[in-house]
Amino acid sequence: MSIIDLQSVMNFTFTTRKPPDGTWGSVNENGEWNGIMRELVDEKADISKSLDSLSKDCKTDTGFLAVSDFTFALIRAQAVSFTHSLSRVHHRIFLKRTDGKFNLMAYVEPLTRLSWLVIGIFWLLCSPILYLTAK
Repeated sequence: MSIIDLQSVMNFTFTTRKPPDGTWGSVNENGEWNGIMRELVDEKADISKSLDSLSKDCKTDTGFLAVSDFTFALIRAQAVSFTHSLSRVHHRIFLKRTDGKFNLMAYVEPLTRLSWLVIGIFWLLCSPILYLTAK
């Protein structure tokens, strides 16, 4: 369900716009936010949400929506509230059978042995490094 569908069902209006300085938002040396974060902190925007299909300007009754693909960061979370995603996207790979038989190796065959060797070495090296640095 898109925001347009919710708008008709829940009877509300909204506006999207870019922040005046065109940035996502970071803290400057004075401790002040810029970009979308500034709009949220100053309550000029009500929410920030990724709305891929919206590109027109729309206005809420109380303020503006800050529309973005917003990255969660601890410093941002201390200034504004974040919510969890309501939906998840699952990707699948579909391969056409050329001979009509099921092939368990269909996902492995496109890569050469050298490619698998490099992937294996990378996995063996990165796993312990990530484990040790996470402690």
